[in-house]
Amino acid sequence: MKYRILGVAPYEAMRKSMETLADTIDNIQLDAYTGNLEDGVNVVKEHSHDQYDVIISRGGTSRLISEVTNTPVVEISLSVYDVLRAMRLADNYEAEYAIVGFKNITETAHILCDLMKNRTKIVTIHDEEEVVSTLEQLKQQGISMVICDMVTQNIARRMDMNSILITSGNESILSAISQAINICRSYASIREENHILRGIMSHNGSSTIVMAEDGTVFLSTWTDEEEKNAEVIEMLRKEIKTVIESGDRKFFRSMDKVLYSVTTQTAVYNEKKYITFYFTASKIPLTTGKYGIRFMNREEAEEKYYNSFYSIAGAMGLLGNRIDEISSARYSVMIQAETGTGKDLIAYYIYMKSTMSDHPLITIDCSIMDDRGWEYLLNHYNSPFNDNENTIYFMNIGRIPEDKHRRLLSAILDTNLQRRNRLIFSASDNIENEAKERVSDYSRKLYCVRIGLPPLRQRREELPLLASLYLSRLNADMGKQIVGLEPGATEIIENYQWPQNYKQFQHVLMEAAAQTDTPYIRAETIMDLLEEEQASNVYASVFNNDTNQPLPNMTLEQINKSIIKHVLEDNKGNQSKTARQLGISRTTLWRYIGREK
Repeated sequence: MKYRILGVAPYEAMRKSMETLADTIDNIQLDAYTGNLEDGVNVVKEHSHDQYDVIISRGGTSRLISEVTNTPVVEISLSVYDVLRAMRLADNYEAEYAIVGFKNITETAHILCDLMKNRTKIVTIHDEEEVVSTLEQLKQQGISMVICDMVTQNIARRMDMNSILITSGNESILSAISQAINICRSYASIREENHILRGIMSHNGSSTIVMAEDGTVFLSTWTDEEEKNAEVIEMLRKEIKTVIESGDRKFFRSMDKVLYSVTTQTAVYNEKKYITFYFTASKIPLTTGKYGIRFMNREEAEEKYYNSFYSIAGAMGLLGNRIDEISSARYSVMIQAETGTGKDLIAYYIYMKSTMSDHPLITIDCSIMDDRGWEYLLNHYNSPFNDNENTIYFMNIGRIPEDKHRRLLSAILDTNLQRRNRLIFSASDNIENEAKERVSDYSRKLYCVRIGLPPLRQRREELPLLASLYLSRLNADMGKQIVGLEPGATEIIENYQWPQNYKQFQHVLMEAAAQTDTPYIRAETIMDLLEEEQASNVYASVFNNDTNQPLPNMTLEQINKSIIKHVLEDNKGNQSKTARQLGISRTTLWRYIGREK
């Protein structure tokens, strides 16, 4: 077996010497690159995945490399002969010279000068930033040439000073290679054990990548193509901060039609944190978001909830304590309420506050799922139903087709999905009796805890407070300075029925704030907006509110006439009742009836 050595040379001639000498040694494979100081560090970072056994370099470069890698680093030491050769060359220079360098150079120089009773000036530098000031001081002292390392030589040239580079002789490079081989032999058993463990990890059904806290890859069994490899590593790097702050977790990520299921584990070694990412990559047969399936993590759920009207206005009210208690348990939950009451947000809140929030939330919208989506959930090997310890939220469960209802309920019960995961369901109150029976099936057979959300009209006394809290947010978002509602406007919102609940209330306040340039929102503004809302609701009832159908090919005038005719027929010709229901005057109603005639 050949030992793999990475050589980082501060200058090109040393790189060539490394390669030439390595060719004479049978049991090593040495790859040499040129890079001084930070450039040398970058060389090591670029080849961090190549699994070298040991690195050899020289001087300050070797010390910097040792700070960024766990691979053993052997320093090519400067021998007495290396420094002596440079001094002999300098003796041919008639003027005074100095020896400048890091400690590894100046210690040897001091020994030589003491033995030779040589009074050459010797200056030790500790980092690259000291070089310029040191050379300037030497120039002021009349010294025009220095014996130095590569860094100092480059700067000396820019300052018009002569310099002699202390090069490493073949004996110094060979000595470093010999040390590297000895280290490889010493660590042979450890490397063999690591090799076996890597093999086990690469065949356990998942890939493993271990990263340091700064994102440096410490170990990887991921063997996909290079471009994909970089994308995956970058995706995982973005999770490091969250894992360190919030603890180990499980999450899903989708990239290029591949779903990654990732679990993390944090460990501390030598006071450094390392994050291990265990993940599987599976091709998914469909774009899940398009088919009503979405994977979320705690941060995404928190963002949706805390930026919602429900959170901003404190709309949870007295239900908060009960929902907190339910969140801390693992019961299946059924959320039932009218449209627009925030069922999805309650589901997000339960997930956020649960003990399973470090695992994904999978949302399944039963109202838009098609056959492909159901086939993926119920039969595909990569279905989230085959995973454990997640929260699965079935939105609009009342709108699931009857045949899919039977298959889904059977799959849940047959596989103990409700025991392996946390299930949350939501259903609207205004559904047909058959759909209510299906909702009841889930509640009864899965022993769901029921949460009923009150409609907005039952919280009339709280509406002014809810409005004030939301207007405060709108002031910040819109740059407004609205103080509140006029008394007449407050009375209107308290008496309105709000059939679309919080969603409608939020929309009306947002529109009213956008139209208001005074400290108070006027009653006329609220009334006009509610009339538009009411007309929209009637329009929806006339045209069946089917969002999948195109709008009728009619003018606005024709649509208004059709709505008035429909409501007038429902009210058996009662014009006063029709005008009240439509929120228009009887004069306006007569005008439309007259046009029709």
